[in-house]
Amino acid sequence: MAESTCSCQPGDISTESVSTTVENQITSLDPQRAEALTRLQTVRQARAAGYAREQKRLALKYGKDSPRVVALAEKVRFNNGLRRDVDFEVARAKTETPVVDNASYVFHGFVRDRKGDAVPRLTIALYDENGNWIRELGYGCTDERGYFLMRYQRARTDPVEAAVFIMRAASEAKPVVRIYVLDSKKATLQIERQPLCPQLGELDFRIIILGADTAPCTPPPPEAGEPAPPPSPTSTPLEAIKGIGPARAERLRAAGIKDVETLLQTDATKLVEIAGVDARVVKGEATKALKKAKRNKSA
Repeated sequence: MAESTCSCQPGDISTESVSTTVENQITSLDPQRAEALTRLQTVRQARAAGYAREQKRLALKYGKDSPRVVALAEKVRFNNGLRRDVDFEVARAKTETPVVDNASYVFHGFVRDRKGDAVPRLTIALYDENGNWIRELGYGCTDERGYFLMRYQRARTDPVEAAVFIMRAASEAKPVVRIYVLDSKKATLQIERQPLCPQLGELDFRIIILGADTAPCTPPPPEAGEPAPPPSPTSTPLEAIKGIGPARAERLRAAGIKDVETLLQTDATKLVEIAGVDARVVKGEATKALKKAKRNKSA
């Protein structure tokens, strides 16, 4: 005869008990996921070695331009991309998820190069639409794994500038924060195209790939007493584009499009949304302005 079970009413189980149980179960899944991904990682590494041997053999037998060699090269490329993605997920699964409450905000993630290798000793900071560092939110530094973490905790006695900024961000339809990656000399290496919208009680995660966006970046303004950095030799001002006046140029800069080179790398739909311009025409004029600037520099 089957044993009878106790019947429980919904009100008999506290919300705190349910929350604790769910959190413990979720936490226990990460090590299991990391272990499974590590096994997949080993399989993909073995497959990569096999592909390399076969590619070398076929190239010697049929020549490097053989369709079979080309097809195998595509398999190698796909497998390398998959290995990189698995590496990302293994690192993420092995990293403890930060805890947030209603008075805090956390932004964390990894910085990798295009090969998927970790990039340590870099600074991650958040900037507003006008290119100003949001000091209240602090900054993060990458470790040997390329991992960074930024935490804002609002205290009752703290000034509320950052909290006000975050609450304002939550109430606006458009994103208001840009992610900057800087080196040890305070030079901007990359500005992420995809912005953030920080909110109290939320946790944001991002894997940043250095070199994925090849558009040039403008260094941040110097601190008090420091000399201004020289202008980039590869930067052409937006005003050099026919049809782009000061007002429209400022609107573009506020959205992270700092110069002609950046504009040419920007999606056409985004240009229409930001400045209300005919993207095809503007990019054509931008190309002309860039060619003219290069001629003037070489003259």
